[in-house]
Amino acid sequence: INGCLEELKTALADSRKHSQDLQQLLDSQQQCDSSPGNSGSRRVDPKQQYLVSGMSLMINEADLKLAVSYGSVGNGDPNMRSMINKIMESVYTREFMATHSYTGKKAPANRRDTEHRPKPALPIDDVKAIRLFVTSYWSRKHKVTLNPKLITMAIQDKLGTEHREYRRITRMLQNQTASYNALEQDNAPDDGH
Repeated sequence: INGCLEELKTALADSRKHSQDLQQLLDSQQQCDSSPGNSGSRRVDPKQQYLVSGMSLMINEADLKLAVSYGSVGNGDPNMRSMINKIMESVYTREFMATHSYTGKKAPANRRDTEHRPKPALPIDDVKAIRLFVTSYWSRKHKVTLNPKLITMAIQDKLGTEHREYRRITRMLQNQTASYNALEQDNAPDDGH
């Protein structure tokens, strides 16, 4: 019995540690600027510059260089998507991307669903800045005029990917918490009833 009790205590400690690790991961993904006017959507970084001059969207200098390096590799769709993904990851938190959509409208599959509200749209000025930066870069670097639909699809795909990943992490945390609570309840001292 003592051996089993020790194994349960070890499992409980491992479960607590795993839950803490997952929570730290989620928290680290949500680090953002909570200053007024930012509404918690943007990452904090002292080394930021404007993505496009005259527009309000700012990005970390190193992340911008990395995004540009993705774009300079080739003029194919995967390179453009990698560039857009890196820009969005640098600008927004994962939670923000997971809880926003491109248009702010309900998905066609959910139009009749009255239970769920549509996600808010990304800020239109940010979308314009991303679109302008990518199209002008592609035009300058590769002498290619991008179809705006490709940029729209890349942004929508990134938002969808972050939504699925955020749901997966949230479910994992909920399962870990439930397991932790069940183990804790099983290890609670018996009061003789």
